[in-house]
Amino acid sequence: MTLKMPPCGPGATGELGLFKGIGPCVVNEDGNSTKTLEYSWIDYANVVVVDQPAGVGFSHITNRSHIPVSLEEGGRDIHKFLRAFTNDVFPEHSGRPLHIAGESMGGHYVTGYTHHIMRSEREMGDSGKSRAAYEPLNIESAIIVDGYVDNTRQTVGYYDFFCSDWRRDGRKAPLMNSTACDFMEAAVPHCEILGQHCRETYDKEVCLAAALSCDETVGAPYAADVRPGGWNPYDSRLKCQKPPLCSDFDKDATFEFFNQPWVQDMLGFPNTSFELIDFDTNGRWTEAKNVFLPVTKELTWLLDNTDIRILFINGNNDIIM
Repeated sequence: MTLKMPPCGPGATGELGLFKGIGPCVVNEDGNSTKTLEYSWIDYANVVVVDQPAGVGFSHITNRSHIPVSLEEGGRDIHKFLRAFTNDVFPEHSGRPLHIAGESMGGHYVTGYTHHIMRSEREMGDSGKSRAAYEPLNIESAIIVDGYVDNTRQTVGYYDFFCSDWRRDGRKAPLMNSTACDFMEAAVPHCEILGQHCRETYDKEVCLAAALSCDETVGAPYAADVRPGGWNPYDSRLKCQKPPLCSDFDKDATFEFFNQPWVQDMLGFPNTSFELIDFDTNGRWTEAKNVFLPVTKELTWLLDNTDIRILFINGNNDIIM
């Protein structure tokens, strides 16, 4: 069974990925019907797509001030969900291999949540409560696509992407001119020092300062050209329509489809103001500053202390993670 985290974020819904790539169907341009995809993850696995943190998409939270804004809070929710899902709701899936997948912010979600779940499962097992209460979760692998793992490493990667990896990526020349590339290259060493300090301390203020400094130096030439007709963060082959998303994928036919009254009635969520990307949740994570923390320690722990296989996939034309 595969558990799919939302793409983008924080604040993106599971429906964004489900109906734009991995699911059994996509929404037609009329925003009122769907068509079957030739290839889908469900051809090979039982797939569960989750709207999280609680309050995103069709998930509901009574008080939005209680929206989880950290991996620890979100990890507790996902752990409880998986325990209930595999033991109480669908006990036939109890103990079966579980694969946790995500993209973009999923680099944080998948890594942080898997780390939380595995540590919690071990603590419960050590206390003798695990098998007496429920079948332990059997996480076999993690799949991270264009994963956001470390803010400063992503920014340093701008130099690699635009200036140094062009031959390896099959391009005929760098994507930026020599002036911009020289400016970025000169700023990389200081950014790497700040990033290392962030990874060592896991201090939110330190990591925020590192992120801002790297963005204002290494990331400046790229950020300045994220404008109409400029760089599209999600595909370097396309032009930006309107920042920050540079496309209409948050308000397109899929958005229209899930706001159709008949669709919401069939799903059991009538009269819902559905958003593919919840910018309120995004803002809460940013305000809490947890989004600037890396997940390198959690990733290292998983690699060193578990048998979970971890697959990273990055697209050659995807600028941001």
